[in-house]
Amino acid sequence: MELLSQLNESAVFEHDANKGFAFSSELIPPKYKLLMSIAVSAALGVEQCINTYTTVALRKEITEEKIVEALLLARFVKSTTVFSTSTAALETIFNEGLKKRSAHNRDQKVGLSDSANGADCLWQGLIARSKCVIHQKKTLILPLKKLLKTGVSQWSH
Repeated sequence: MELLSQLNESAVFEHDANKGFAFSSELIPPKYKLLMSIAVSAALGVEQCINTYTTVALRKEITEEKIVEALLLARFVKSTTVFSTSTAALETIFNEGLKKRSAHNRDQKVGLSDSANGADCLWQGLIARSKCVIHQKKTLILPLKKLLKTGVSQWSH
């Protein structure tokens, strides 16, 4: 903020006004707002803000345990972004595995009829079993792990 104040003093006042507005409502108690600020700062990786909010929280008699819990919650929430940003990669893994297994089944002549093609049957079975939705897309994360371990034969029926 010191550097910003030298470059654009009004930006610092604007930042302070926004902070004042965010902390002015009393619907969420101030101690919770501090814990939320610590968690969000940690998730965003803003070390200076984490330190500042932690210092203020300790002065407001928020326990170390509560601060640590907020940080652990931030770690969990941040880690969930790995799944949502990995959707395309998971779909690629799934589709490539599906192609390989379908080709392998045709080569091995596992006895699936044309009306119950292994790939179609597998896809229908996975959709029926999948309950994981990320970013409003059906993403087959849970069945994918089992598919990669067990192969098509257990999933195509």
